[in-house]
Amino acid sequence: MANNESVDWQFSGSDEGKAASEASLSTYTSKLFALCDPQGKPILPPRGETAETSHTAERAVVKAVLCGTGNAYAPSIGLPAAKRAVADYLNRDLPQKLSPDDVFMTVGCKQAIELAVDTLAKPNANILLPKPGYPSNLIRSIFKHLEVRNYEFLREKKYEIDLDSVRAAADENTFAIFIINPHNPNGNTYSEAHLKQLAVLARELGIMVVSDEVFRWSVFGCNPFVPMGKFSSIVPVVTLGSISKGWSVPGWRTGWIALHDLDGVFKSKNVLAAIKQFLDLNSKPPSVIQAAIPTILEKTGKEFFQRRQCFLKAATEFAYYKLKSIPSLTCYMKPEACTFFWTELNLSCFVDIEDDEDFCEKLAIEENLVLLPGIAFTLKNWVRHSIDMHIPTLEDAFDRLKSFCDRHSISDLSHWSRKLYREIMIPFTLQPSLGFVFLLVKLTESLLGMPSDKTRRSRFMFRQMLRETSRKGLLTNPQLDLHPYGGDIQRALIRLLGCSGASSPGALPVVFIGGKLVGAMDRVMASHINGSLVPLLKDAGALWL
Repeated sequence: MANNESVDWQFSGSDEGKAASEASLSTYTSKLFALCDPQGKPILPPRGETAETSHTAERAVVKAVLCGTGNAYAPSIGLPAAKRAVADYLNRDLPQKLSPDDVFMTVGCKQAIELAVDTLAKPNANILLPKPGYPSNLIRSIFKHLEVRNYEFLREKKYEIDLDSVRAAADENTFAIFIINPHNPNGNTYSEAHLKQLAVLARELGIMVVSDEVFRWSVFGCNPFVPMGKFSSIVPVVTLGSISKGWSVPGWRTGWIALHDLDGVFKSKNVLAAIKQFLDLNSKPPSVIQAAIPTILEKTGKEFFQRRQCFLKAATEFAYYKLKSIPSLTCYMKPEACTFFWTELNLSCFVDIEDDEDFCEKLAIEENLVLLPGIAFTLKNWVRHSIDMHIPTLEDAFDRLKSFCDRHSISDLSHWSRKLYREIMIPFTLQPSLGFVFLLVKLTESLLGMPSDKTRRSRFMFRQMLRETSRKGLLTNPQLDLHPYGGDIQRALIRLLGCSGASSPGALPVVFIGGKLVGAMDRVMASHINGSLVPLLKDAGALWL
């Protein structure tokens, strides 16, 4: 056998999918779970677990297997019975009814998105996507031949779509706006009035609306779910759906795409023919699941969904309550749908957290708790929490999260310690050029706000010091003689650090380089801020108060 090294093999692994794979949810998830310690605390959320599905769905699949109705290849556009069942199910909420010919079965919702993009986009087209929204890898893989533009949300209006941002992002090459309703990860559900506004705007812009409605069965808030297809008399609408989230069966890989086309725009544009061509060339959803779809959709009782919605509502209320005790995380709206919380990291509260990825990695290592970084959903320095857990497990998860945040933040310092760190130390760390006098001004302001009468002399001495430095022109002089005020300054700083009496005279160095404060560190501050302030530099001159 010849040595392989002497052969110039004309093949190798492709790098085309590398970037998309590295940004996929599964890659992030696998990486974070790999950082957890299987010998430590139970890993949360438990990997690979899903909520219990309905017995109706299970029996329907068993029957399809035993009867052999799903053993053969299905038509590329889907089994007729499955298409009819989906159309009938969606028609329950629609004034303009669908026919089975308007429905096409797909391999989950992801293929439905691929189908919509591949068959509806024109050359040089661009598309409007939500931010946050679809995972980065899906955007890279599916929308790689399109220019992707993002629209924003209005947090103050429960994450309504910012219609002005839609108008600003669209141009003559825009062919569609994608919405996610209910929205993952924001957790909101759009009102009927808001969806109508969107439809009117889309018509004005000459673009279709593609609505991903896979979470429609997971609504538990005040806003009921309203299908976008209700507005097909205003604008052409494509809806994407799947049984994965509603029935908790993501592994069954069965979804659909439905065309709501009251005016026949899709037919006139040869969209139907393009869809059939796409499906002829791509994988089909499992025939056995398609065969079970009529029973799953028609026979699953309301009590199954009501029970699930009550479970998610209780988990949401509990999680929202627990989050209030973690000031370093901000949730701007209590979710009213889906199975996640979407929170912003307040990085200024943390001592040693760089960004959302750093946060999630350290959390997995230290607490065996997995949250997904916001960058996976195209928005940096946010995190997504799963709340699809029973209350005792959810309580454990949030207790770990709080413990982690407390360890890595300055939230356990006194109010005045936090004030010192945030208003004085951080600005100096970021902008040393602010000058020495800035420190004095800020300390004086802090002292003036302190309630205790015991600080009167310190406040007086700080005011005197400011006047003296101003009069003598020593505002940025590194040799400024502060000894006459040293005792009062030191006591004031110690008080600000929340540890009066904990330090002996001369124990608090203030570090200058070229007359500008760049950091401070001593036993007092190190014990309170984990020694993470700017370290002493070799060429720094230390002025001891």
